Formats: sequence, C-alpha cells, structure tokens
Amino acid sequence: MDFCLFCMLGSDLKFDILERPLPLAMGKPNELAPPVRKLAPDARRMWVGFTDTVERQTGPDGPLASVRGLANKLSEHAARIAAVPSVVTDIDGTEVSSEQMAAGTTLAQHYLGEAPRLFEASQVGKDLLVAQRLLAWLLQPVRRAIQSYDLASAKS
Repeated sequence: MDFCLFCMLGSDLKFDILERPLPLAMGKPNELAPPVRKLAPDARRMWVGFTDTVERQTGPDGPLASVRGLANKLSEHAARIAAVPSVVTDIDGTEVSSEQMAAGTTLAQHYLGEAPRLFEASQVGKDLLVAQRLLAWLLQPVRRAIQSYDLASAKS
C-alpha cells in the first residue's frame, strides 16, 4: 500500500495546528498532556498481527536477532508513526484508522530493514582493529626504542 501524507490531507492543507495552544497539564505550565488516540478496531487487529509477526522473528536464530533491541520496540514505533497523520488530518480526532496504521507499519518495516545494514556498517573489521593497535604501538617512541634495543642486545 502506497502512503502519501499530502494525498490524505487533500488540497486544503492548513497549518492552523501550529497556531493552536499547547495541551498543557492542568496547573503545570511546563508539562504537556496530549489527548489520547485509540486504535480503531481494524487498526488494532492490524497492529496485533504486526506485533506477533515481529516477535516471531526475534528469536536467537531469527532474521531479526541482530536488531532485537529495535525489533522489540517496533510495534510501539509503528503506532506512534501511524498517529502522526491521524493528528495532522484531524487534530481533534480520537482514533487512528487502519489506513494510517498500515502506513505506520510500512514505515516501521522500512526502518527495521535498514537497521541491519546500518548496524553492519558500524562494525569495525578485525583487520582494522589490528592495524589500529599496531599504529598505536608504533606511535609510542619510548616503547619502540626499548624494544629495538632489547632486540639488538638479544642478537649479539
């Protein structure tokens, strides 16, 4: 399913959301109290199915084992992502629709698909670690001089 936030909003995109007062907690000027958005029944079923699918893949030999930390939180991320177009399309609404949930799970899956690639890219190879250790050793002149002297003495 393709998702386009601007397509969902239609041509009469308004930015009055930005002009609304912040939803503050009563008597607490520095604490937000945003309204709760519930999942529509079909959106909830979709979310539960998504959660179950992800959980089955996080076992020790599962395809998501290397990114288990993200995968364990993916359902919550998907719901939060789905809530964004819900707020933008109807600031006073109370529900996240199944279409919005589908968009949220699609985007969350994209992030999850990128996670292993990013994780692998962040790993330092064994050869590079050895080279870094060698460079650190070579940059210690006193140590190198002592080692050289010891080697020369051992040969004679």
